[in-house]
Amino acid sequence: SCLSGSNNVQSTMAPSAIDPSITDTAEPIKDTLGLPGTTVQRLTKAKIDLSGGYPYRPLKPLYLQDVYKIRSEEYPYVDAGARADKSKKNLLSAATKVTDLTTHIGTEIEGIQLKDLTDVQRDELALLIAERSVVFFRDQDITPQQQKELGEHFGQVEVHPQVPQIPGVEGVAVIWPDLQATEFPASFRRPGGASRWHSDLVHELQPAGITHLHNDTVPPTGGDTLWASGYSAYEKLSPEFRKIIDGRKAVYRSAHPYLDRDKPNAGPKHVERTHPLVRVHPATGWKALWVNRAMTDRIVGLDKAESDVILNYLYDVYEKNVDIQLMSLYQMSVFPKGAIHQEYYPDCEDTVFVAGFNDPDPGVEQVAQAFFSLNPDVVSATLGGVTTLDGKDIASFREHIPDNVALGIEACLNKCGLKRNAKRDDFFLN
Repeated sequence: SCLSGSNNVQSTMAPSAIDPSITDTAEPIKDTLGLPGTTVQRLTKAKIDLSGGYPYRPLKPLYLQDVYKIRSEEYPYVDAGARADKSKKNLLSAATKVTDLTTHIGTEIEGIQLKDLTDVQRDELALLIAERSVVFFRDQDITPQQQKELGEHFGQVEVHPQVPQIPGVEGVAVIWPDLQATEFPASFRRPGGASRWHSDLVHELQPAGITHLHNDTVPPTGGDTLWASGYSAYEKLSPEFRKIIDGRKAVYRSAHPYLDRDKPNAGPKHVERTHPLVRVHPATGWKALWVNRAMTDRIVGLDKAESDVILNYLYDVYEKNVDIQLMSLYQMSVFPKGAIHQEYYPDCEDTVFVAGFNDPDPGVEQVAQAFFSLNPDVVSATLGGVTTLDGKDIASFREHIPDNVALGIEACLNKCGLKRNAKRDDFFLN
């Protein structure tokens, strides 16, 4: 289930429009997909009424003018992170472990249940999210109702006008690829909109501040999400280029198109709103690049050709700089243990290969199926399957790795000061 500084649901019997003033609607598709067992277990425990089917799907607005009326007035908003103690001591001291997953983005907190956080800890969590962009918690025992209640602490919960929702919990959306495929078939070559880089609800007058994703069911492979830091994307730009985009605005559009009541023959149109290209976070004061290829349409005041050149470059800053990105692996751990941890550091050589030890004896190590290199001289060096090797450090299994890759390891270890003989958690910059 998903909850944004915005999110959704209506309830029970017959579907209704998200806003009572909307009278022109389309009947939602009726689905008969079987629910995964883990989802049934969670929803049953939360006393969610599944007798009317799952998920609940509201009547979809047909006309652009109606959708513009939804949340059309600004409301006072204070970021919860702005109220927090900068040390975040109440939140962090309650954790058994806190791990920054990369230099620029992503933190995992262990030993905390989100449903049990105090208001002070929630404020500190909002600040941590603002600073690290994405925060991970595992093994959460939280109901959709508690998920919504947590979201309400951070701001007004968005109720989406047409996405599937959990019955009876207005504001909690359902993200279910098999369900989406019944309406919008996807494939490897055409994976669908959610597989493109995007930021949620950019067409809103006040876009979402925080989105809370809870995974009921995780596939054995796939289902991963890539995240990128808007702060670091902005810092990638030269000071002179920043001057070009600072203060400029762009037009952002909705994911879904609607008919224009005044021009019904003109074809579907998207909701459009104007926002800054560079946003300043109210809790941190940091500037973030705020564009995405899926929903940023054009820069205000520029010709289309000029706008396209700048936007395509800015999209690439987000999408092609792997050192500002993080892939979340939703099963077991963010970075799988007992395997090679592949990480790119901009201050090292083109590629860093770091052995991740998952055994008290660092002489036992599993080597992943392949080493992937950003170095143009070494695209991929396959080791021929998962192999267990004995040794105390890199030198002991160096003979199993092509020379040019092994040299890359040594050079990067020396340059970045990474330890050669240690457990996984020590393999970070000193």
